[in-house]
Amino acid sequence: MQGVTVAVRYSTNIRRDMRRGYSYAEWALAPYVTRAECEAEWPANQVRYSRELGGWLPAHHGICAAACEWGETYDEALDAALANMRCVDGMEEAGVPLWAFEAVQIGTDPYGWPLVRPAGKPRRVS
Repeated sequence: MQGVTVAVRYSTNIRRDMRRGYSYAEWALAPYVTRAECEAEWPANQVRYSRELGGWLPAHHGICAAACEWGETYDEALDAALANMRCVDGMEEAGVPLWAFEAVQIGTDPYGWPLVRPAGKPRRVS
């Protein structure tokens, strides 16, 4: 079957996110001082060290997206993703850019957000 899958994601640094290849499992979670402490609290997740945040955090095996949809063409998939986006409170008000990119959906997180592996260059949507 031909076609393309497009994910949309809010990010202040989409290239960093795509290089990193994973998202942290919770918003506004304080980093743990030790890996063991984080693993004990989050046994179902992989844990990663964040230099930016100065500690260990639970992580997913892909990056989270606000939506991920398939279409016959890139534009059709993007339109579907934008139409089916889940609300991300405060992102637009804070001026966080929205990006679109070809992706492979590899699952969902425990809250139902798509987890993706990027497969194309990001394009700014807003």
